[in-house]
Amino acid sequence: MDSVANLSREDETKNLLNSIHGAIDDPDAINEDPHMRKSLLVAARRLVTALEKPVETIFRFGWQPHQNAAIRVAIALDLFAVTRHLILLALPPTGIPGSYTQYQNPEDLLNGPFQFAFDTDRTFFQWLDERPDRMKNFNTWMEGHRQGRKSWFQSFPVERLDSPRISTDTEAVMIVDVGGGQGHELEAFRNAFPESNGRLIPQDLPKTIDEHPDHRKCLMEAIKYDFCTPQPTIGNLCSDTTLDPATDVASLRGSSILLSVDI
Repeated sequence: MDSVANLSREDETKNLLNSIHGAIDDPDAINEDPHMRKSLLVAARRLVTALEKPVETIFRFGWQPHQNAAIRVAIALDLFAVTRHLILLALPPTGIPGSYTQYQNPEDLLNGPFQFAFDTDRTFFQWLDERPDRMKNFNTWMEGHRQGRKSWFQSFPVERLDSPRISTDTEAVMIVDVGGGQGHELEAFRNAFPESNGRLIPQDLPKTIDEHPDHRKCLMEAIKYDFCTPQPTIGNLCSDTTLDPATDVASLRGSSILLSVDI
């Protein structure tokens, strides 16, 4: 059995780093000795595993299909050859959107890669809504994928969400989380700012809201809502989805703020 497996995480990391540093000191030997090169690759991969947090490992596996899809598109467009020439010419590997070949940016919610792949005329969320098991898995992922990461309110100046009305009127809406799932983000916000006034409203599809009828016991009131329709609630909108400007921005009035959280 490999002796490294019996070491503590800290000792394993130190040993791996020493192995890698030792190999880097003699780069010519790496090229000349295939065994050393393979051993170094094994050590480097073990080092990644030793340093990764469990949630980071999950993300790495979870996003791998997206990377594979991007690579397949790049191969089909011969982008690797184009990028190589651009780099040789000291030009950035960027271009005019839609200027390569037949590939185009999707501009229609009902006509994009998802509809093509699953042979459906439904939006992604409509499709999920018709499949409770997959919707449940999606909601669990959305609730857990931000673990170990900073929340949006740790980077955004939260004081901008406040207003004289919210400070004095407990019925005023402070935050509407569009596509807010089961309220995990607003629950974290309320725990971080228990003194804040104003109503916190998560909005999501009916089946998602119905999974947690107690609204996480956090003084929140959930609203069943499809974000492809006009916004029914006026307040600061917080969203981790792509909103339709014609539908949602037009709903903002007064001092409301539209905050897009890019996940």
